[in-house]
Amino acid sequence: MNVKPSVLKSLLAVLLAAAQAAAARADDDAFELFEEEAKVVSASFLPKSLARAPATVRVVTSEEIKASGAQTIWDALRGVPGVEVAQTAAFQGEVGIRGLNGPLNNRVLVLLDGRTVMNANFDWIIWESIPVTMEEIARIEVVQGPASALYGANAIGGVINIITKSPAQMKGGAVGFSAGEAGFRSGYALYGTRKGSLDYKVAAGSRYGNGFENEGIQASQTSKLHALAGWEFSPDARLSLSGGLTKLNTRTTTGSIGTAFVDGYTGFLRADYRYRETNLTAFWNQERSTGREVPAFGDPTIDYDTWDVNFRRAWRLPLDNRLVLGGNYRRNSVRSTLLNVGGSDRDLWSLFLENEWSPREDWLFIAGGRLDRHPLTPFTFSPRGSAIYEPSDAHVFRLSAGTAFRNPTAIESDMHITQIVSNPPGGALPNPPFTGIHVLSRGSRVLSPEKIFQAELSHGGKFGPVRTALTGFYYELRNLIRRSDAVLISAVPPTAGFTATFQNHGGTRALGFEGEAEAAVRPGLSLFGNYSYQSLRDDDPRGQTHARAAPRHKASAGARVRSVGLTAGLWAHWVDKTFWNRNPIGSPISYGKVPDYLLLNGRVGYEFSGRWEGWEASVAVFNLAARRHFEMLPASGALPGMNSEVVRGRWTGAVSYRFR
Repeated sequence: MNVKPSVLKSLLAVLLAAAQAAAARADDDAFELFEEEAKVVSASFLPKSLARAPATVRVVTSEEIKASGAQTIWDALRGVPGVEVAQTAAFQGEVGIRGLNGPLNNRVLVLLDGRTVMNANFDWIIWESIPVTMEEIARIEVVQGPASALYGANAIGGVINIITKSPAQMKGGAVGFSAGEAGFRSGYALYGTRKGSLDYKVAAGSRYGNGFENEGIQASQTSKLHALAGWEFSPDARLSLSGGLTKLNTRTTTGSIGTAFVDGYTGFLRADYRYRETNLTAFWNQERSTGREVPAFGDPTIDYDTWDVNFRRAWRLPLDNRLVLGGNYRRNSVRSTLLNVGGSDRDLWSLFLENEWSPREDWLFIAGGRLDRHPLTPFTFSPRGSAIYEPSDAHVFRLSAGTAFRNPTAIESDMHITQIVSNPPGGALPNPPFTGIHVLSRGSRVLSPEKIFQAELSHGGKFGPVRTALTGFYYELRNLIRRSDAVLISAVPPTAGFTATFQNHGGTRALGFEGEAEAAVRPGLSLFGNYSYQSLRDDDPRGQTHARAAPRHKASAGARVRSVGLTAGLWAHWVDKTFWNRNPIGSPISYGKVPDYLLLNGRVGYEFSGRWEGWEASVAVFNLAARRHFEMLPASGALPGMNSEVVRGRWTGAVSYRFR
């Protein structure tokens, strides 16, 4: 796909014209970038303003998602400094924080309204499985840095919490449909309202699309349902019930193993009860799926059930102290043909606390920790502390330090499967006589958790219409869990046998910073820009390393415009080069380069008024300049790399109707 320069110029001209119109006449609804700061809920047990959060938190609002034209959750995160997004297939991406990214990435905890959506086999996320449409998202909160003091395992790099709109925020309903290149089509319907003490919402959606590399072959088809009903007994007491379901058929990559389709469904049921300062949450997650067309593994089943109960209580103590205490119980029941004896059951327990103390109006101290018990590892304690100094409304300084961990996954502990691959001439062994290779992959039950320590220093400032943030960080990640090199155990022509297991080996150290600025230039026009730098160093030179796979530089910039019904956005993202191991584990290391790339995304929409009030039409484009590029290493002949798919452009048009 090629986009003529005139098309790009036309979109830029629309943005400029809209900005001029905004200066002349901003309607009453025109968004202001710096309205009163909302509270964030993902960085502490007690809601905080961004300025007083005990960690680096960045928020992507629904307005920003809409203006960017993002069709996927991971695409909406590209503009967040310190967050790396790598699109590996048309409908699957990998998201890492501060250099910790890769295929099947499990070092970032992904939540939906505070509930984990990670696959319990791999502790990995298939983004298309999340049972919400883009239009239902109120905001995405990204907590950068260790967060195990709040959430336990997997919050090593940080937390991505997708927060959906409440029934009161919906204030009615909406329906929409979009269609575009490569067979893309998507539809949704949602409705939410509050009537007295009762509020409820229901949202449904589906979408279909073909791949980038072969635009005639299906890449993904999903159907989603999400619902909530709540009852407020009094201002102090509330009960809510919610649930969701996704029917999934999505192509994804599995790193050096190859590509596969995941077919099946995921779902959840959840109950929340609040009475004054006491909160009780219980949920049940379930997945029943099959990995189809997985190279050399047949069609493995990937099933799990997760039951979780979380309790916490907050107290106001003397001397301006607030204390939160709580506990959590979780049971993971995993069933898969990839596992030894077919399954794995684990009971996980934790106790946690957090205390905040404000001796003076300009100082806030927050300290907490969590003790986790896993049946295959020792007790793990994850402390965290922050000191926040706010000398004026225009400046705030924060010093934070903390630890986090990642437990071995069910696959890493209990995997037991033989991979059968051919040995082509010129391969790892002479052919003839060896025409085939068998590799037995086994889990290990003596693995230690991965652990990270991080310290960071940040400053947030307000300079008239401009807001700035600067954060510096240092971390050490230890006890990395990776699959070992394959060891030859038999050589009887025509087949050679190897075995490999999982082991702790090596670590990574990183130093970096992130700077960003946002400006409300005039009513209806806002600009942003950010830059991230990170330097990683690995202790283990063998295997795929983080240091080479993490882009050293990353920058984003964009503009949003709204005026008299017109909304428009243009976003630019530049990512530095990366290097990945071309060869599968057990073969000599051979690094391949993924060049740097520039990605432009844009959207123009118009909200009608008068007799057409409630209707909106829009056009969005992903990869506006149509620059073909890779974001992880593709396969090359017999060398699998990361089996990443080329990224091309995609235009979509949409129409929607909102009603009350």
